[in-house]
Amino acid sequence: ICKNKMNKRDLMKYISIGICASLFIVLPIGFNSLFAADSYEIHFGCGGGFTATHHTYRVIQDGTVYYGVQSFTSPDFNEEETIIGRISRKDVKQFYSRLLAIGFKNIDYVNPHNMSCSLGLTDIDTTHSVTWPMGFNESSAPDVIKPVVDIFKDIDRLVSPLRVRYKPEKL
Repeated sequence: ICKNKMNKRDLMKYISIGICASLFIVLPIGFNSLFAADSYEIHFGCGGGFTATHHTYRVIQDGTVYYGVQSFTSPDFNEEETIIGRISRKDVKQFYSRLLAIGFKNIDYVNPHNMSCSLGLTDIDTTHSVTWPMGFNESSAPDVIKPVVDIFKDIDRLVSPLRVRYKPEKL
């Protein structure tokens, strides 16, 4: 039988120590690892040329589509991303699965030109992008890039109706 009686103050002290100790365990692992283990987003776009303007789209796992414009020659032209609509979660999951099926994270192809397109995938711990010349001859392209361009075209086709409805003021 324990003869030591704990008062409320001591009890609160031990509870506080327990909470702090828990945070030291959780923080190095990361909350994302605990709560969003399969979180990902797909980003794509084209741009370049004499304006050095790049139009980007970002699709997150829940289907929200963001649009942004960057100008590398005029930093004050950059605009924040804007939500332009949604696509279905099922479509997003299908694109993600297709990227994994072709081994997207292992495709090492970064070949930017004056005008370039890119497709990227960001998940919990990595970001990987593939870049190719805009309007390049697909028949002479390396085989490894062809499925990437096909996925790019498919997701771009799905997002294009949202793009038509969205009229940015600066463009």
